[in-house]
This record gives sequence, structure tokens and C-alpha cells, in this order.
Amino acid sequence: MAIEDWIDEKEGERRGGQGSVIKVRHRFDGRIGALKTLHPDAQGKRERRYRFLQEVSALKALAGDGIPLVFEANEGTWDVKGIDLYLVMEFVAGPTMEELATTKEPTLDEALVALKRVVEVLGRGHQMLIFHRDVKHNNVIFRNGVWSDPVIVDLGMAFSPLEDEASYNTPAGQELGNRFLRLPEFAPNGQHRDARSDLAMAAGLLFYMLSGAAPRVLVDHQGLLPHERGSVQFRATLMSDPRWNSILRFFHVAFQYMLHHRYQTAREMLDALADIKEGPKLEKSDLEDQVAKLKALMDGDYHRERVAAGRFMEESSLLLSEKLRKIWETAGLTDAPVYPQFNENGQVFSLVNRVSRLRHSDPHVWFHHDVALQDGRLVAAWWMDDQSKTLVHHCSAADGESLKEALLGAADNIAARVIERLVFKLEPPASLLPFLQ
Repeated sequence: MAIEDWIDEKEGERRGGQGSVIKVRHRFDGRIGALKTLHPDAQGKRERRYRFLQEVSALKALAGDGIPLVFEANEGTWDVKGIDLYLVMEFVAGPTMEELATTKEPTLDEALVALKRVVEVLGRGHQMLIFHRDVKHNNVIFRNGVWSDPVIVDLGMAFSPLEDEASYNTPAGQELGNRFLRLPEFAPNGQHRDARSDLAMAAGLLFYMLSGAAPRVLVDHQGLLPHERGSVQFRATLMSDPRWNSILRFFHVAFQYMLHHRYQTAREMLDALADIKEGPKLEKSDLEDQVAKLKALMDGDYHRERVAAGRFMEESSLLLSEKLRKIWETAGLTDAPVYPQFNENGQVFSLVNRVSRLRHSDPHVWFHHDVALQDGRLVAAWWMDDQSKTLVHHCSAADGESLKEALLGAADNIAARVIERLVFKLEPPASLLPFLQ
């Protein structure tokens, strides 16, 4: 066997970052293949040649079934200078996901079937510690244009645990991944070998099939996940499907920024897809339906923002209340707290205390404190009785430590003002005449 036995079919060339692929035919048996060779400058680079060895090894390990079969390759000469590396693999006739989705939008069922197949193939690789690391719409070909028969191609960035891999890890400072979906763990010196990265990119394929847009990043500048962004347009027929809330929950897990919050294994993602595919159960009770709607609502960005900020609002307010209580006790005062609570749909956390002398109910001062979430900012204020509010602090909703420090720092002044007002109420009148008339 030799590269000379394969004849160029002259049907164009597909170029990638490391090499190029052309359609070829074997001069003796007529097999149609795809011949991949490295670019001339890459042929002389040891790290590029080692990557080629890894790609061919991964293809052979997976042995077809959703991955192109290897017909012929000389990867074994990767460390021999002067020998050009080549790979002839099965030629998969059909459009890429990008090409097919542009001409024929998939139904929800077709998209789910396609993704299920992709995840199954990735999962087989993960069991052998083979990670693709470059899953995107241009690296999936649908054999004969059939949505249920996707083939994952281009394993040029794949990692497989070869014996000599320690000497040829991804160089320090080099970023992996692609522009289809940039993952934080693929940044320089990040976690480059993790099944959960492949799964996040696979979820990006479903996102692309349903929206026609690449997800690009997990979290944008507004803190929104891909499916939460207003710029993304899903078809009305998809959003009216009774399974749509389940699709959104699937995306919500798959696109999490933290690795341990995503689907952990291909099996877990396949189970989630199976739940979506089944659709609503005929015996589903109204209670179950309403609970599902509540969960989907609470998973949305609107409520997640309030939950995240609410933790800072409550924690800092209770710390302030505790510090004030200790100051007032030292002064011989007591406070009767009204149960602290969230108001205004979770946008305000309020505290109310009735401050008076120990074992006296009158005179007293009503102390009020609240922290409000307003347009992504936390605004803290306090007031006494029916007086005007005094602003204590305002900061980003993500800066809980700043809020805590500001409130605790203001405690002495707040306590002094409350005591000052109570002293005013306790002072006897200048003359008893008003009581005698």
C-alpha cells in the first residue's frame, strides 16, 4: 500500500488548520476515500506529526460507526524525518451540518435524533479516554443528507492516551477549541482533557440546529447563556412544542460555565435527551405540570439573578442587625424584630426593629433597613419612624463583600442616631404646664 495508489478525483479540496483533505479513488479496487495530508510546514514539525499520530490512533480505536473508517495510513512513521504523513479514510458523501441546516431546517425530532447519535459516538470515545475537543457544525457530516446518520470527522485536535503523550502535550499558553463555542477550560493552561467539554460543544450542535446560530460563548457580557439571549431567534413551531421547556432546561445544564454543573457523562446527557424525546406523559397530572412550569421559570435568568443577589442582600442585612443588637444591649436597650423578609418579588430584603429601653415598650423608635436590587445594583438604606431614608451604600449585584463591609461599617453611626432619637423621646418636657391645663 502506498499513497501513489490513490488517485485524486479532482472534486475540490477541504483545507483545515493542520492539513487538507481531497477525494480519492484507489487505482486497483475502486474504493472511494478521503486523503488527508499535513500542510508542508506542518510536516516538518514534530508536535504536528505527533498530533497526526493521535488522530489516526483515535480513528482506528473507534473503528467506524459514526466515525470514518481508516483505509490506510503511515502514522507509524511520525518520528521519521523526511517521510510525509498521510491518511486515507472512508469518504462520507453528504453535507456538513452547516450546509444541511442552511437548506433544510430540521424538525425538533430530527435534531434530537442527530444529537443523540453524536453523543453516543463521543461517549464511546470517552470510555477509551479519547476526547474530540473540536466538535462543531462543520465537523459533522450527514451521510446522504439524512439527519439520523451523522458522522463526526476531523479528529485533528483529538486527545488519546498514547504511551509517549507526556512529551507532546498541548504547549503552555496555547488555546484549544474553536469559534463555534469557546469554552473557558480551553484557555491557555486550562483543563484540556475532559469529556464534559465535548458534551458542552455537542449541546452547541443542538442549539445550532434549532436556531441557525452558533452559541459562540457560554456566558456573554450580560451573564446570559446562549439560549437566554434576545439576539437568538428560535422558530415559533419549536417554542410551541410541549417539550420546549425541557429543551431550555437541557441547554441550561449543558451550557453551565463551571464544569461540575454540566452533564458529567455522555450517559447522563443521553438520559436527559431521552426524557425530552418522550415528551409530556399522557397521565401527567396538573400538579406535575405546574411544578415543571415553576422549575423552568425559576431556572430563567430573571429569577437566577434574584437568587444570586438575594443571598448577599439577606446575609449582609442580618449581620448588620446582629451588630446593632449587641450595641443596643450594651446601652441597656432592647429591640423587638419584625420577621425579616423579601418583598416586591424578591427585589427587596427588609428588616424592621422596635428599639426601646429594656422591659419598656414606650417610648420606642421604629428602625427600618432594606437592601433593594435595582437594574443590577444593590442599594442599601435605613430610616427611623416616618423619617426620610438615608442611603448607606450602592454597588454591583455581584459585589456582596462590598455591601457587607459598608453596612457593618455604618452600624455605629446608625446605632448612635437611633439612640439619639430615643433620648429625644425620653427627655421630659420643659414645663409641666401642658399636662396641668
